[in-house]
Amino acid sequence: MSSKQKIKAWLVRIAINKAIDLSKKRKTFIPFNETIGKQKVGQDVETMVIHKETIRGVEEAILALPPIYHQIFYFRYYLQFTIPEIAASLDRPENMVKSHLKRIKRTATKHLKRQASLERRCGNESQR
Repeated sequence: MSSKQKIKAWLVRIAINKAIDLSKKRKTFIPFNETIGKQKVGQDVETMVIHKETIRGVEEAILALPPIYHQIFYFRYYLQFTIPEIAASLDRPENMVKSHLKRIKRTATKHLKRQASLERRCGNESQR
């Protein structure tokens, strides 16, 4: 590892720890998409509501995971780190990072499907 990579990994580790400390204090999660709530030109309200609900479902699914998954999710989808960069930053093997990413996707998908089926059932019951 070059000295620049070591410094970057060190700074990233500090940022992670500060973010964890802050999230423990606030007990909130950084929004998945900061443009939520800002209506785009030509976008109808129904589409916005569906988009917000989907984002909320993904956030709930991620929050249900252990903290290490939160970090990996943040690095991959917010900071757009590569798998080797995530592995170096967290001092974990690349294969572990890959398997965690697969679990994150699988869990989020299951959560969203479960949520959608519950909403369909509730919608069908209210129509009766």
